Amino acid sequence: MFRDKDGQAAPPGRSAEATVQPGGDYEAALRELVRRDISSNCTLDNDADAVLRHSTPYYYRELVLYPDGPDQFTLQMRETDSKTKPYVAEVKANMIRYCTKLNRDRSNAASDTHFYRSTGEETMTYMLRNGRWTRSGALFVAGKVEEKINGEWVPIKEEIQRAMNKEPEHKGFLGKAWSSVFGG
Repeated sequence: MFRDKDGQAAPPGRSAEATVQPGGDYEAALRELVRRDISSNCTLDNDADAVLRHSTPYYYRELVLYPDGPDQFTLQMRETDSKTKPYVAEVKANMIRYCTKLNRDRSNAASDTHFYRSTGEETMTYMLRNGRWTRSGALFVAGKVEEKINGEWVPIKEEIQRAMNKEPEHKGFLGKAWSSVFGG
């Protein structure tokens, strides 16, 4: 669970902040914040730890793991022209995401135990604002999606649905007149 500067639990999807003293080492403070964010997820390891998430109008369970640990990430900082956010940083880390199907009913989503495993790379964006590093967003790109069948993870085959072209309906006199006047 993420904690904010007062020690209170931060809401899901929001990370804690790292304050940097003027003239301090911005990169070291950011590395420590990223280590804390990643290590908070490294302790979770089974389906019971999956968190129920809500994304209107759906509910789903999700578990996020960083298989390389909290110290294995790449950091790329760049200076901006802005005075309010002088630095922006991108952090890339390998990630495994376990997720259930989207459900409109909260109780069904909470009891769902059929997980899909997505393996890929997460890119997190941090901004330095008013001497504090804050996480402003993240993007997960899945390289492989698998489903557990008979105790074994099997890659999901993409299903392509093809629509059959229906023959155009033959319009009568009134239909043709309506289309010519109003379009469509």
